[in-house]
Parts: sequence; structure tokens; C-alpha cells
Amino acid sequence: GTPSGDLSLAIFVPAMIFDLVSLPAYRVLLVQFYDRTGSLLLVMLMHALFSSSRIILNPPGLDLLYGVIFELVLAIALWIVVALVHKQQILPQPARGTLPA
Repeated sequence: GTPSGDLSLAIFVPAMIFDLVSLPAYRVLLVQFYDRTGSLLLVMLMHALFSSSRIILNPPGLDLLYGVIFELVLAIALWIVVALVHKQQILPQPARGTLPA
């Protein structure tokens, strides 16, 4: 924000792109991993790594254009990974009729 309390577009627009485009892709990926592995621990680790990487790797002080580009590239990369995991079936499928351990 600004000293007057206003929310600048350089913060708001990239955050909205992240919330509306990147997060749904990552949620789909988490569900795919859980469905195929049955491991809640793996999903928790994925969530922790993604959350911490957003804090560590997110470049601070980007202006509006670069913030939007950063978030769009992240969203595109996540949706590509989701498509690859879905299409290639690169994760093992749990045996039918059994509950995950």
C-alpha cells in the first residue's frame, strides 16, 4: 500500500492474477497428486514449499507491468504442469478398490 493507506495497482493487480489464475492451477495439481498417491504428507509438503517459495522468491518492489508478467508466467507454468500430469499420467495410480495407506 501507500503511506495514506491506499492500495496501489502494482500490488493489487498481480495479487488478483495470482488468486484467480495461479492458485486454481496449484489446487488442481495438489488434488491430482493426492488422488494418484494417496499421500497427505506429500500434499502438505507441496503446499509448504509453494507457500514458502512465494515468500522467498517473489521479487519485492516490482512495478505493475513486471508484477503482472511475473504472475502470468507463473500461472502459465503451473497450468502446463497440470496438463502434463493429467495427460501423461506421470504419477502412479492407486490400485482400484483399496484405500490409500
